[in-house]
Amino acid sequence: MAEPLRVVFDVNVLFSWVGWRGTAEQIMHVIVELLGFTEMATTGTTIPAVSGNREDDAVLACAMAGRARLLVSGDKRHLLKLHRYYDIEIISPSAFLERVGRSTRR
Repeated sequence: MAEPLRVVFDVNVLFSWVGWRGTAEQIMHVIVELLGFTEMATTGTTIPAVSGNREDDAVLACAMAGRARLLVSGDKRHLLKLHRYYDIEIISPSAFLERVGRSTRR
């Protein structure tokens, strides 16, 4: 059996998907659903400044600590410009949804 795909979602993606559209009850429902298959990645490690933004570098460090293969972000100014950081592919939410859709149709 293949190892599950490890994905880090930048907080801007999560807020845009649930935080700005739903009621508090709907948002809580989504959070509870996410917790069912979420693993927390903690890092005490810092990485060299690569994105041009300290907060985005922290997201990259989280993806490294969590051994993620994908980082999903809407940050066109910093993260998406990188395209890749080591073995982590950095993609937009729409690219992620397209990829997930393709994999579920197989």
